[in-house]
Amino acid sequence: MRALASATLALGTMAAGAVIVACGLPYPNRPPTAPFACADFPTLTPDLPADVDLPDHSNTQCFAWQEFIALNWPAAPGSAGEPDRGRGPADFGRPTDRTPLVWETYKEAHEVFLPDAAAPRPWGESGLRESLPASFAPAARLAAREQSSGFLVLRMTSKTSPQAPRLERVVQAGRGGWLTAQNRKLTYYGIHMNRPEFEYIVSERLYDARRQRGRAIDLPAGRNGSPPAVGSLELKSAWVELTDRRLRRRFHTVEACIVEGDRCRTALVGLVGLHVVHKTETFPQWSWATFEHVDNAPDREQIRQGRLRRRYTYFDRDCPAGSTDPRCVPNRVPTAPRDRPVQVVRETPIAESARALNALVHAAIRRTNRRSVWQYYHLVDVQWPQGAETVAGVRDAPLPRGGMTPTSLANATIETYVQHDTCIDCHRGATIACTAAGGCPAQAADYSFLLMLAQEPP
Repeated sequence: MRALASATLALGTMAAGAVIVACGLPYPNRPPTAPFACADFPTLTPDLPADVDLPDHSNTQCFAWQEFIALNWPAAPGSAGEPDRGRGPADFGRPTDRTPLVWETYKEAHEVFLPDAAAPRPWGESGLRESLPASFAPAARLAAREQSSGFLVLRMTSKTSPQAPRLERVVQAGRGGWLTAQNRKLTYYGIHMNRPEFEYIVSERLYDARRQRGRAIDLPAGRNGSPPAVGSLELKSAWVELTDRRLRRRFHTVEACIVEGDRCRTALVGLVGLHVVHKTETFPQWSWATFEHVDNAPDREQIRQGRLRRRYTYFDRDCPAGSTDPRCVPNRVPTAPRDRPVQVVRETPIAESARALNALVHAAIRRTNRRSVWQYYHLVDVQWPQGAETVAGVRDAPLPRGGMTPTSLANATIETYVQHDTCIDCHRGATIACTAAGGCPAQAADYSFLLMLAQEPP
């Protein structure tokens, strides 16, 4: 292991080669006065960690932040899923930078699970054109720009409603319901997968719903070693249209095509939430990290103490306490009209350990780029299996919980209305896709809802 030469580039140390976060191993050069204890603090480098060696909660939180940094690094031109190693920490989160991020060049779910079970385009070739209906020609033309200029097509689906109309992409998981910000704009969701997961699905032809039945679905797991293997990564993102363009200084933004009916409307959207879900050998039940923008919404304790920010994206601070006005009732599943804002409140405060780590990471980001938009995003927390259990063979859902800790975790923009549920309790019930002949079987899909999106040939 080695220490980085410049303290302005790192919070701590990483493994040799800066590829593996060897959390759990003692390291003598860790800052002795750091208010957060983990063996390897996150560094401002584009190296994606493969696994955690000896997991505990603080090490797994550091692992999650290192994932977030690497995934949000500018992508290398022409190399989908790879970071641009010519870009340094000073380029991390530069406002108005139109370069796609590493994870934004991953495969979007509907590039993989195409109509009539068509084979997806190879890695590195955009398949958004094929995933859009022919009637959406304007959106299809704009989709070609996505991987070259950071252009996003917001036409995503609810993971729990795969049979819903393909262009109804604003409904949350759990109790359903959309999420409208205080500026009266809807929140949209995207789902992406990395190359190991994509290539496994293609090699097994799991994009065809008929091929899933009776197969032991075992998505690739990350492992430390020489060389390390990153394993399967899935990301769910939440975006909202920014009507005040001055906010682009505080948000990661992209120019998006928002598909509405039979047209595509372009708009500037800001990232408000991001799930990072990673299967590794240590975490066969996956690790479930979630990040949010700091301006999203306060928690109940902040409201009680009056510790409120000047403005929030999803919270109206002028609402009186205890009001029964529908616009002021916290986390109320919305009804029409869709432009009525939802009053969002975080039910469980962010843990002190996550707050301490966030402060360290934010300080390091500001030392290298005081204008970086990533200083305005924080780790809410990460769930991981203390009692990890390997899942082998063909099994019916639900799969094991694996002793997931902490017992409750929610992203206020992605699970607004089910904040006391757990990631694993939802995903352990994920099953394979329905077919015309076989119906909707209970066969498990390795904790991933994406396989439910597969279709059948005509």
